[in-house]
Amino acid sequence: TYAWSNAVFLNDSAISNPKAGPPGNTSFIVTVTDANSCSDTAVINVDFYPLPVVEAGPNDTICNGGTTGLNATGAISYQWTPSNGLSNPNIANPNASPSVTKEYFVKGTDANSCSFTDSLTIFVNVLPPANAGPDKDVCLNDSIQLGGNPTGPAGASYDWPYNNLNDSLVPNPYFMAIGINPGTYPIQVYVTDGNGCVSIDQVTVTVLTDPTAVISPITTTICV
Repeated sequence: TYAWSNAVFLNDSAISNPKAGPPGNTSFIVTVTDANSCSDTAVINVDFYPLPVVEAGPNDTICNGGTTGLNATGAISYQWTPSNGLSNPNIANPNASPSVTKEYFVKGTDANSCSFTDSLTIFVNVLPPANAGPDKDVCLNDSIQLGGNPTGPAGASYDWPYNNLNDSLVPNPYFMAIGINPGTYPIQVYVTDGNGCVSIDQVTVTVLTDPTAVISPITTTICV
């Protein structure tokens, strides 16, 4: 038979291998008695280590295709799960690039091999639709309106980084084919939604050469 001291910290004080959960460093004495009622004692010391205070960090929000840095603290080694979307799941501060909203768990282990797990969520906002409109032709010294119908979602802001426009910050500016040479001009629009997410689309404007008018001399004979 077995009899362990400090039984309050054991799941069963009458077996050979109980599980111990002391609140601090504790010595346990076991008395072993055989069939002849002979007994002996032994002592085992259990060292208590508190769990590490592992923190995954705050939740964050990114745009689809974006990246954010994670930064766990409180341990000496780390393991992040799931690993997809992470630059390195075995460091404290990997970069995260999930394509959809995802919760990441980090298990931190301290010098005593004690571990604790914390988690955070990376929210992913979808990119706004952007429509620069179909490719267009315009005659030299004329103008033509650009953009889609609509160019972007309601409440979005716009930037057409090009000089020959009447207004580069509206969804449907006019391209002014004035003071430029005939040719092909790719023009981009940056559409930014209320979450700060940006999409880019491009339209190609072809500036045509004005036709040259030629009047051929006409000889007319009149009989009188």
